[in-house]
Amino acid sequence: MKTIDTKIKYLEMLQAVISRMNANSFAVKNWFMVSVGGLTAIFFKDGKIELLGLALVMTLAFYMYDVFYLWLERCYRQKYDKALKDESDLFDMDICDIKKGTSMGSVMNSPSLTIYKIAGIILIILVIGKMVCIK
Repeated sequence: MKTIDTKIKYLEMLQAVISRMNANSFAVKNWFMVSVGGLTAIFFKDGKIELLGLALVMTLAFYMYDVFYLWLERCYRQKYDKALKDESDLFDMDICDIKKGTSMGSVMNSPSLTIYKIAGIILIILVIGKMVCIK
């Protein structure tokens, strides 16, 4: 029989995982801003178009990395909701069944990922602008 204290501890464990995924996502965004911003600043100093290409690849890589953390966070939120409704065994942290029902594609259009799209568009404009100026 489930006691309320046991259920609260289980919910706290799930919330800790959700918070950790959120913190990881925030850290990825910080690293993204620093690294891509630095590359772009060096581009404006040196004018090497290869730096913009690298920044564009890094934007895509950080975007996919952040999508992964956001996807895991959403899976654990669903696990949390199931635990609230007593549809989950106590202290069961397995989300394999939830992963199958939640696609990463559904996460890719999240508003929290807009920063990558804006950065990608700006970098593409800079690359095109630089290529036009070369000719």
